[in-house]
Amino acid sequence: MIVMTFEAAYSPRAAHYVKTVNAEQFRHSDPKAVKAIIDCHYVDDYVDSFATESVSTRVKEIHANAGFELCQFSSSSPVVEAALGPPGRGRFSSYSWLLRTTTWVLRFTHRFRGQRKELEEYGLTAAECEAAENLLFRQAQREAFPNEMRSTENGKTVASVCDIRGLAPYFDGNGVLQAYGRVDAALCMPYSPRRPIILSHKHSLTEMIVHHFHAKMKHQNVDATIAEIRTKFWITKLRRVLRNTISVCNM
Repeated sequence: MIVMTFEAAYSPRAAHYVKTVNAEQFRHSDPKAVKAIIDCHYVDDYVDSFATESVSTRVKEIHANAGFELCQFSSSSPVVEAALGPPGRGRFSSYSWLLRTTTWVLRFTHRFRGQRKELEEYGLTAAECEAAENLLFRQAQREAFPNEMRSTENGKTVASVCDIRGLAPYFDGNGVLQAYGRVDAALCMPYSPRRPIILSHKHSLTEMIVHHFHAKMKHQNVDATIAEIRTKFWITKLRRVLRNTISVCNM
């Protein structure tokens, strides 16, 4: 390879070359995935849609072989969502920003597939934001509770050592894992507090959500913020996450 890197090992031209050379190693075993990488990629941008679920997952695996981690994909397929990972949460400084960006990505995806709606001429709708939010929740839950979600999908009991065993987890109509318990009999309460969305204290999305509520509650005390969070979410070890958030808060 003859290339001028301008004293930077991460030159786009060098990355593009390495991407292609790495893909060529898999031409015989994964010809469709290699064709997608060579024909539809430029450096870290993929400018086409995947033909099948298997091609999408193989593209990510082939790139990972060269040390390239792909992110910020959007898909309507649960298989692809699980394989490709979340849409680059690390680049976002707030939950609101992440949610709006994900919603715009989903709108573009639907428009690309010819599923454009009349309301898309205006701002984002509540339904679009809800769909994006459910996408983020599903991905976070798959990453944090893979075995528990598999057991719930197969109708089996969650392992006794699991953090969410006592929450009687189940999937709602959007494929989001929610808690179910005796409080569900309190019909005087809204639906969300009775069936909260389960999230892990270890996940980055959870940290963003807790920080969002901390700011929303104007940096009030721990108990007040926890009460507000539990109107929608059941987060494992929530008090610990909130205290960590408060400790790094500049207010």
